[in-house]
Amino acid sequence: MSVLAAAQAKGMEYDHVLVVEPATIADRGPAGLRQLYVALTRSTQSLTVLHTAALPEALTASADDAEPAAPDVRTTGAAESLPRIGSDVRVEVVGHVSGGCYKVRPLSTVIGRPLVLTVRQGSVPPRRGDTLDCWVFANDTSQTVLTADHRGRSPVSERMAGRYLAALDVLGELTGSDGDVPDARSRLSELQGMANRILRRDQADWVDVFHLFGDPDRERLGALRDLAATTNRALKEGTFDAGRLAEGLDASGWAGPLAEARRELQERFSMTTKPNSDGAIPVAPAQPDQREEVQMTTADTTAATPAATTKDGFLRALEAAAEADRTCRKHEAVRHALKASLLWADLQPADSSVVDVSCVTQHGLFLYEALGAGCSTYADLRSGATCLLEINHTLPAPADGLYLVLSEPPAEDWSVDTIRDVFRVNVIWRSPTGWGGENAHTAFGSSGVSNHQ
Repeated sequence: MSVLAAAQAKGMEYDHVLVVEPATIADRGPAGLRQLYVALTRSTQSLTVLHTAALPEALTASADDAEPAAPDVRTTGAAESLPRIGSDVRVEVVGHVSGGCYKVRPLSTVIGRPLVLTVRQGSVPPRRGDTLDCWVFANDTSQTVLTADHRGRSPVSERMAGRYLAALDVLGELTGSDGDVPDARSRLSELQGMANRILRRDQADWVDVFHLFGDPDRERLGALRDLAATTNRALKEGTFDAGRLAEGLDASGWAGPLAEARRELQERFSMTTKPNSDGAIPVAPAQPDQREEVQMTTADTTAATPAATTKDGFLRALEAAAEADRTCRKHEAVRHALKASLLWADLQPADSSVVDVSCVTQHGLFLYEALGAGCSTYADLRSGATCLLEINHTLPAPADGLYLVLSEPPAEDWSVDTIRDVFRVNVIWRSPTGWGGENAHTAFGSSGVSNHQ
């Protein structure tokens, strides 16, 4: 359990949040209302408000067209029917809320909860009275978030279907073996990635994968991701136990949904996962986590962001990828830990809408790209290195050093050397005792800060 002041919670995300005495926070004036808004919007599953003093007027005032100071908080906890993620909704823009969010009312679908339209950075903002065709992006505790951006709604491609089919079957195969399953670790990484792409909402097909899994909540997705990760680790360390995996799979309740998702994909693409003559499962060649498939298009009712085939569209795509990465708590934790270590080294780190961290050291300008939880396989590192090279390409002059920053040690011992030799990108990682990696010392300007927490 974490206990934080409202001001400290900015940028964080938790499954369950308890906000104590909102009136005390709001009494600090405009800054207090902003901090209260931050505190009330940190939850992904449940929000509880505990108070003895009367709730602030900003939370109890009736809704109107004026810009609200804080979201509508429901203290009753009554159950409600949530709209399905990915479903279409036609709305009218009522007014601006804050940042890139707008209050809207439904026109084509009856939804009995507040609706907020989120507009991606770089898009032309809608005007009051505009009619937009949107879709349900997320269901927060107190409101439903809509978007008009088509990114995320692409169907599973035939190329990805082969990889997914092999991944969906791997846990079941391992429960009846001693761990000697063809391509087991790469297939487990793919399964972990399928859960992550939904949790992060950062890939072209995440909505379709979400529906394939049966629309699970974040807690169940986390359980699947962790099960795949721990099994992968056990195979790597030689501690795999098929009986323990069978118990974990049964307790998670994922055996049925994975089998159903596999059957649906097989029917959709008329594909099978029968082994080849050499015993290997046919899996499509690994790609950089499908980042190249992101569609940077918006609804016809809004001003379209330039296509990714233009230089401006390329920059927008990098910004969108960075924005999606920063919704991952582990990504932000390691990014801020990196900045803290650079500050300890008496350096001045910076960031931007594209660059996770940049810093001028005695060796020149360094760029750092952080990877989130579970992103430690060679496929993850290759995807991150590709993105880092693309970011470096946007600079007026190339950086003098490029670093991938992991939240955990790399999954494969050989991957770090390969990434360095192929891409000229160094890899460092955060550990309980500090920073690891061959060039960790240089990454902080040769100032010997690797043990700062």
